[in-house]
Amino acid sequence: MEQIWGLTKKSVRPEHFGTRPVKLLVVRHKEFPSLVEMREIGALSKITGRVVISNLHKGMGGEFPKLRYFTHIAKAIIEIERFGKIWRRFAEEKKDFGEKVINSLEGHWGRDPLSAHNIFENGHQRVLVERLGEMAQRITQEAGGDASRLSLAEHLQIMADSYHLAFVLPDGTFIPCSAWTWASYSFNGGKGLPPPLSQHVERDWSSREFLTEYFKAGGGREEAIEEKIIDLMEEGREWEDLAPMLLGEVKEAEGVMPEKIVTPGQPPAGALSRFAANPILEPIKEHPWEAKSVFNPGVINLKGRVYLIYRALGEDNISRLGLAVSKDGFKFTERLEEPIFEPKRKSETRGCEDPRLTLIGARLYMVYTAYDGLVAQIALASIGVNDFLNHRWGAWHRHGLVFPGFTDKDGTLFPERFNGRFAMLHRVDPHIWITFSSHLRCP
Repeated sequence: MEQIWGLTKKSVRPEHFGTRPVKLLVVRHKEFPSLVEMREIGALSKITGRVVISNLHKGMGGEFPKLRYFTHIAKAIIEIERFGKIWRRFAEEKKDFGEKVINSLEGHWGRDPLSAHNIFENGHQRVLVERLGEMAQRITQEAGGDASRLSLAEHLQIMADSYHLAFVLPDGTFIPCSAWTWASYSFNGGKGLPPPLSQHVERDWSSREFLTEYFKAGGGREEAIEEKIIDLMEEGREWEDLAPMLLGEVKEAEGVMPEKIVTPGQPPAGALSRFAANPILEPIKEHPWEAKSVFNPGVINLKGRVYLIYRALGEDNISRLGLAVSKDGFKFTERLEEPIFEPKRKSETRGCEDPRLTLIGARLYMVYTAYDGLVAQIALASIGVNDFLNHRWGAWHRHGLVFPGFTDKDGTLFPERFNGRFAMLHRVDPHIWITFSSHLRCP
């Protein structure tokens, strides 16, 4: 993709682009095996105007899979249309066309609530709501008294009317109403109410309303906000905060702000420095199972020695886990000639990866990634501390897959319980999630 973007930035001219209808490609994993690695129901190519829609893996989709498909596809089409309008403007300006197109696509994630990116993203959702209302009206007009179609139109209108709303229960619980938030949160494995970090639709909606009303109160025009966003996109600055650009620096605010914000005392953070003798481990060509690379280890301190379980990639491109031991954590003077953990189950035929170690009681628990060549999943294994220290690798107990059929990686257990429950961090790309369980059985 970087090569395509680089080529586009250097050589593309306005005449290379044209107005075309959106192209939807609905495919199956069997026809395009690479799509198995897709984390979503579809993929969007803004430059080519194509949306690829695929079926879900077994066990995926959450509680509202049809709603997720509907909102995801609709938003993708709207994104293509909106980018197309912006690129048409760039084409009319002619100068630096290719560079402006790529600038509008890369480096845009904005952390500030009022970043140009967040406000632009909210524009997609607002158009989606408009389209929902239009669909509801059209279906009503064409229903001809059909009760099922009238019911569908009613539901679409309710979805449009409540999309940006939220309410708070008497106990303080915040309830979002957008179809996108609920479908997206459930699709990504969430249970119950979507937490605040999942509610970017509601956040961006209120942020845009605040910015617009504040700007208009000062004599500005709403159209000027869109103009500023497009200006920033063509310069690759979509991540920047719009507030100081549109609202100015308000000196009076200093009068109501405390001179010093009081925060709880925290110990100073130490500076990380790289070990001068890196790398601490390298592949051993004489060992076929770890001849290519060694990386991504888990580490634990047992009886005054540092044990490093590392992922090793062999000549067969299968990952196994090896063991290295050190007295100080820097120089690993002991290293076993054979792996201590190898693929045994169907879910890990292409490798056991990313070990993370936690001591709970008298057992050493290892969360690792099981990879079958298509789907990466979190698995759990354990071994008694005495068996581990005495290299009795036949004593490993495989507990199984933690979330069977769910693409997930990089899990790690906390060594202590929270209110009697175990806690595990894990990565559902691109986010870090936490899961609690009263037991360590799998699933």
